[in-house]
Amino acid sequence: MRKSVETALMRILNDATYRKEVIKWIASHSQADLNTHQICWYGKKDAHHMPIMNICSDNAPVTVAVETILYVIDNHKLPKEEQILLLK
Repeated sequence: MRKSVETALMRILNDATYRKEVIKWIASHSQADLNTHQICWYGKKDAHHMPIMNICSDNAPVTVAVETILYVIDNHKLPKEEQILLLK
């Protein structure tokens, strides 16, 4: 896992206020499709259409897969690896 991603994900774990804002941002950029039971993402995507967003630590923002961010929020721990992105 990139160190910058680890630091930013740790901020989500350790800062309840920031975590709440990240959750709100994800919710504002997605919607459940009741017909297919899929999540429709209206935010930024990588070259393989993987939903991504920028999150911050104390440094510049870092681009992370939403899947990785949601794993951290749901499981209250870091994943072993981050989702690999293909940025344009």
